[in-house]
Amino acid sequence: MEHELNKSLSSLGSFSNVKLVGLCGTYEDGMDFVATLPNDKQKTIMWLGSSIGNLSREDGANFIRRFQEKAMNPGDLFLIGIDRRNDPEKVANAYNDSQGITAEFIMNGLDHLNVIFDQPFINRNNFEYFATYNEDEAETTKLFYDARLAHVESWSSSDLQYDLHLTYKPPFFFTRPQELKGSVPTVEEWQEVWKSWDTVTLSMIPLDKMNSKPIYLRHPFIFYLGHIPSFLDNQLAKYFHEKFTEPENFASIFERGIDPDMDDMTKVNPHSAVPDQWPKLSSILEYQDNVRQRLLRVYDAYKDKQIPRSLGRVLWMSFEHEAMHLETFLYMLVQFENVLPPKGVVIPNMRPPIQKAPDAKLLTIPTQTITLGHDDNEDLDDSAPLDLPFGWDNERPSRTITVQSFKIQSRPITNNEYLEFMKATVNRNYPLSWIPLDLPSFEYKVRTIFGPVDMNVAMNWPVLLSQEQASHYAEWAKMRLPTEGELRCFYDTYSRNPSLDSNFGFAHWHPTDVPLDSNSVHNIGSAWAWTSTKFEEYPGFVKSKLYPGYSSDFFDGKHYVILGGSW
Repeated sequence: MEHELNKSLSSLGSFSNVKLVGLCGTYEDGMDFVATLPNDKQKTIMWLGSSIGNLSREDGANFIRRFQEKAMNPGDLFLIGIDRRNDPEKVANAYNDSQGITAEFIMNGLDHLNVIFDQPFINRNNFEYFATYNEDEAETTKLFYDARLAHVESWSSSDLQYDLHLTYKPPFFFTRPQELKGSVPTVEEWQEVWKSWDTVTLSMIPLDKMNSKPIYLRHPFIFYLGHIPSFLDNQLAKYFHEKFTEPENFASIFERGIDPDMDDMTKVNPHSAVPDQWPKLSSILEYQDNVRQRLLRVYDAYKDKQIPRSLGRVLWMSFEHEAMHLETFLYMLVQFENVLPPKGVVIPNMRPPIQKAPDAKLLTIPTQTITLGHDDNEDLDDSAPLDLPFGWDNERPSRTITVQSFKIQSRPITNNEYLEFMKATVNRNYPLSWIPLDLPSFEYKVRTIFGPVDMNVAMNWPVLLSQEQASHYAEWAKMRLPTEGELRCFYDTYSRNPSLDSNFGFAHWHPTDVPLDSNSVHNIGSAWAWTSTKFEEYPGFVKSKLYPGYSSDFFDGKHYVILGGSW
């Protein structure tokens, strides 16, 4: 076998910058070998053969996932070849050819066992060769999702029978919402959120820029690195009636951020006093690690007993609070001129689309009665079951409304459409997601965390803009923004459970094109959707006891409801 391996390698020729090494062993041996390679070098694993196709989709995904977990580091590439959903009869004939060549190839493996063991170990006459094609299981997107790999790009064969897919191991991986079935976040889910937070806060900002303020109305970056652990520590200390994690003054320094009134800068929500000098990054990171360990000790204390619902509320609120700040932090980074690409994420090759998105269709949504919010009374935490869904105070109590029939676009407004609106109305009020190049000629680039991209690249992306800008566009188009109830009806009518192709949860690190098929519907992903509904108090609203100002601080008639989900 070693002779044949060397013979195969020699046929590849010699290269001055490429070293070819043969490995005689099983796939598992290959995993072990790759796992020994230096971690500071990016690896690319090429799997061009079809052996994975002989496994079920579930087994194939599990095999690739083992490779990913055992032998790959964040940023490592995996190039894999996969057949398309080809004609089942054609595939069956390929594996059951009339000459019996494939069958003989497989059966010869049985004969070879006898050679290896030097005795008649197996009688091939006791076996029958039979090949079948599981057409229904051929779902590439799910394969990569189950293997916890992120997709970069694909190339098709000229006969459209076969694809090469370039994927990579991301620095973290979020499961889809329908998979979050537990009563409280699991330790594994916390760890993925921490990985995401560390990736964004520690690899995308030059260390000497931590005190920068890309949005002048907000605190500098370094505040938020302390705010996240401080919020969690505050909640745990209050729940267990314990002391704050040292240094205890961090609990007050980082307790609350700043959110001034845009129309009157003298009006600011209650917030922590701004220190003359922010603590050092090293001390904040040490504090963060200690708070995380504190949380893990809580989970360890309850590993053999039921977590009370009151504690479950603390855990869920703190978990979602960190996830929400992950997004607001990225909102700052995308406007930061010194932003760095996230470590362990492959920089995408962004190209202009093949065509401009076709005009959106108007969809008719029938009159219907829906329920907004849900019932989740904090006063009942001592008696309510743990598996009852938790929510924020603006989601409760539930209320029923009737929404009259209306028409709505099948997709969001694109950058290109908003640019045409600006030209038609000689409007210079460009979205902050754009960078002006030449205002008189309406030349702009679009911001991404990978740097600005040309407008022709982002022309079909949903435009990211303010509620006021969106309203002006809608008025110009002789339409209006949907209400919260209307947008919910739209989501309910066109599937509230997004597919694995939907762009949210870091499926991509930037918006992606709206559908180029005029019959397709874009209902969630890439960007949040504005509504015309003001964010305000409604009958039965009660402030959260754990976070009283979460909603009520913004009942000022100047904030609006958004729905959906962003990248």
